[in-house]
Amino acid sequence: MALKNSQYDQIMREYSRRRFAAIHEQQDRLQKLYDKSPRLEELTSQIQSASADLTRASLTGPGGESARCRERLLALRNEREDLLSQLGCTPADLEVRYTCPDCKDTGYIGSRKCHCFEQAGIDLLYSQSHLQHILQEENFNTLKLDYYSQDPNPELGGKSNYSYMRDVATECYRYARSFKPGCGNLLFTGTTGVGKTFLTNCIAREVLNQCYSVMSISAVELFERLGSGFQEDSDSCDSQYILDCDLLIIDDLGTELITSFTASQFFHCINDRLLNRRCTIISTNLKVNELRTVYSERIASRLLSSYRIFPLYGDDIRIVKKFSRPSRKP
Repeated sequence: MALKNSQYDQIMREYSRRRFAAIHEQQDRLQKLYDKSPRLEELTSQIQSASADLTRASLTGPGGESARCRERLLALRNEREDLLSQLGCTPADLEVRYTCPDCKDTGYIGSRKCHCFEQAGIDLLYSQSHLQHILQEENFNTLKLDYYSQDPNPELGGKSNYSYMRDVATECYRYARSFKPGCGNLLFTGTTGVGKTFLTNCIAREVLNQCYSVMSISAVELFERLGSGFQEDSDSCDSQYILDCDLLIIDDLGTELITSFTASQFFHCINDRLLNRRCTIISTNLKVNELRTVYSERIASRLLSSYRIFPLYGDDIRIVKKFSRPSRKP
C-alpha cells in the first residue's frame, strides 16, 4: 500500500482510539454486571487464579495436581456460565468487543497487515481525494457511450465519436488498471460536456482501489492555492499533498485566474511532479494550440511533450440526455 508516513500514522492513531474505546466500554459493561451479581466478579477472579494454577501445574508435567486444577477451572467456568445465563448473558459479554476481532484493533495479524488495515487505507485515500461520493456514480462500471454519435466524424478520418470514445475508454481503463508511479500523464481536451471529467473520475476510482493516493482539484481551486505559494495549510486542500500524491487530477484548466506568480507556481507544480515521477491528469476546454497562447511557452512545452493527449469530440452529453434517449447499448 502506497501510504505516506503521515497517512500511516493517522490510521494507527485511529486504531489506538478504537482499542481504548473498546476496552473502556468493556470495563463499563463488566461493572454493571458485577453490580447486579457480586458473585460473578468473584467467579471471574477465581477463574483467573485457577488458570494460573493450571499453567504452573502443567509445567511440572502431567499428574494429579494438574488434573485437580483442570477440574476446578472447569467447575468455576460452568458455574459462571450458569450465572451469566440467569442474567441473560453469555461468556462473550465479558470480552472486549473490538471493531475487528481478527486483529483486535491493532491493524496487524502477526507481522501481516490485517484486511481491515487495507480497507482503512483505501477509505483514507478516498476521503483525501475529494471524490468519495461522486465515484459511486462515475466509474467504469457506469460509463455508457450511448449518447455519442455513430455518424462518421471528418475530424476523426470518418471514424464515429462512438467508436473513438470506446477506444479512448479502453486506453483509460488500461492506464488505470496498470497504474504505478511514473506510468505517464494524460491531458483531455474538448468542449463542455464531452466526458472529460467523467473519464478522469473513472480512472481515479480504479487507482484509489489499488491503494494509490489521488487528489482531484479544480483549476480554480488549484490556482487559489498556488497564489499562497504552497505555504498556507487548509483542511480542504493540503498544499503539500498536491505535490506528493501519486495521482493529481486537475479539472477544467483554463477557467482559472492567471497571474505571473500563479503561472510560475503552476510550472513549479507540474515540473516538480514530472521530476519526481508523480502522475498528473489534466482536463481542459482549451484546444492544444490555445495552450501556447494562454500559458507560457515552458508550461505549454511541458504539457505537450510530457502528457499523452486525448482530444474528445461530441455534443454536450448533459443536453443530449435531456432531449433524447440512447438508441442502443454500448
